[in-house]
Amino acid sequence: MKSGNLETKFNFLFLFIFFLLTLSVNSEEVQVSPLLKLDEISPSYEEVLDEDLSIIIDDSQTKQRSLEVDNVDFVIISILNKITANVLEVKLNLKENYFHDELRIYPIYCKINEPNERPEVSAYLNIYDKKNNDKLFAGWMLKTLPSVSSLEHSLYDVWINDCI
Repeated sequence: MKSGNLETKFNFLFLFIFFLLTLSVNSEEVQVSPLLKLDEISPSYEEVLDEDLSIIIDDSQTKQRSLEVDNVDFVIISILNKITANVLEVKLNLKENYFHDELRIYPIYCKINEPNERPEVSAYLNIYDKKNNDKLFAGWMLKTLPSVSSLEHSLYDVWINDCI
């Protein structure tokens, strides 16, 4: 019995040494690649050149369109009264106070994204409590994400609808 255990241990030791030798023989030296100098690499989008010169973009049309998008005078918001369940849609002038019961709403900026961008209507609003002049909301409201960027007051919910 003892010789059988000894042979098994010897065979195991032999296999272990053979395995280690084959690993060391088959291993290769790791090559280190040179460091890249990112300052010398130009971005790929700058390398693309429009070879078709027959396409001419009229800059005046793009400027006029962007002025039309930024030339917004009004923001349309909805105010939900949670007690009566009435929704009031209000057209507000930018940079003018609007008073509604306990709220004072001051819209500062309204933006509609360009047609080539993801469609989004957003407005920067400050909403105050009229009684003690506490700021209830200050920031961007997004039409596509009303649950993330709306005012949740104990009596009112306010969200944006459009810019005109």
